[in-house]
Amino acid sequence: MARSGDFPRWLRILLLILAVIRLMVASHAPLSADECYYWVWSKALAAGYLDHPPMVAVWIRVGTFLAGDTPLGVRLLGPVSALLGTLLLMRAAEDLWPQRRAGIVAACLLNATLALNVGAVVITPDTPLLFFWTAALACLEAAVARRTSGMPMAYLLGYQEFYGHRLQVTPEVLVPRPETELLVDTALGLLAPGPGARILELGTGSGAIAIALALARPGLRVVASDRSPAALGVAQDNCRRLGAQVLLVLADWYTTLGEPPQPAALAGPFALIVSNPPYVRADDPHLRDLAFEPRGALVDDAGDGLSGLDAVVSGAAARLAPGGHVLVEHGYDQGDAVRALMRARGLGRVRTLQDLEGRDRACVGGA
Repeated sequence: MARSGDFPRWLRILLLILAVIRLMVASHAPLSADECYYWVWSKALAAGYLDHPPMVAVWIRVGTFLAGDTPLGVRLLGPVSALLGTLLLMRAAEDLWPQRRAGIVAACLLNATLALNVGAVVITPDTPLLFFWTAALACLEAAVARRTSGMPMAYLLGYQEFYGHRLQVTPEVLVPRPETELLVDTALGLLAPGPGARILELGTGSGAIAIALALARPGLRVVASDRSPAALGVAQDNCRRLGAQVLLVLADWYTTLGEPPQPAALAGPFALIVSNPPYVRADDPHLRDLAFEPRGALVDDAGDGLSGLDAVVSGAAARLAPGGHVLVEHGYDQGDAVRALMRARGLGRVRTLQDLEGRDRACVGGA
């Protein structure tokens, strides 16, 4: 199958022009400048034409400035200005970012800085366009400096996709990983159909697992805990924004810390206890690449990579309902150790689950 980037340039330009014409002809309701921008950008990307799509943002602002705040101006001159500006700046963009991967990263960064930092700037006849562009470049330079120093893109953008949901993330929480979606898939397969089952997630961080389960099965009664108040604040914001019904509890594993205490919230019985606890050893060389993420979410208190896993497993047996399960994520080389922990704590039907790369990624045991 041919990639859009393999099409002749004239064809990509034609597709973009047709997209703009369709926008002007088919749109019955006036669109805002931002709506025009995102519409044209999405079509331009689909045509494989833009490696540097945020250039469109500047020219949408130029079109709005030239046409005034009128339905005709926003619907007509905005998109046309975006097209013309993109045509003029295409060669410059290719010269600035000759490598496609670097171009994509730069485009994401610039688009994020435009949207998050100067997107609220209103262009009027009295507003110098140079001010808008200067502010955008200043934001971009700061973002590039942070990215170059190793900060994850999720922290720069402020969000991370997980199980089909866009989650807010900050440096107070671990960036949700795609491999952790294995826990959600496995949990949904373990749970019996129907509402009412109680679920507990320990060390929820951004709330990724708990929110994914609550939204996939609205009838579940989901409880999620974390010992970091800042992390719980992020999880609470994500629950509110996504409409997930999750009871959030400040706790150190099974011991509640909040005022007033909520011991009953973690008392059980639970059909499932799930956790992605800290399991990286304190001497693991990979920690150098994770310097921007909260160390407490990566390395357990003992620093051996197993004490957090043992804390989850050891408290699970007394809190699981008959037929319930405990499910934990672990490192690729910890499968044998975690299975031994589960069996030593009286759990049965213990098995290891592999991720998409065929590595040991999680263990499940039953009451």
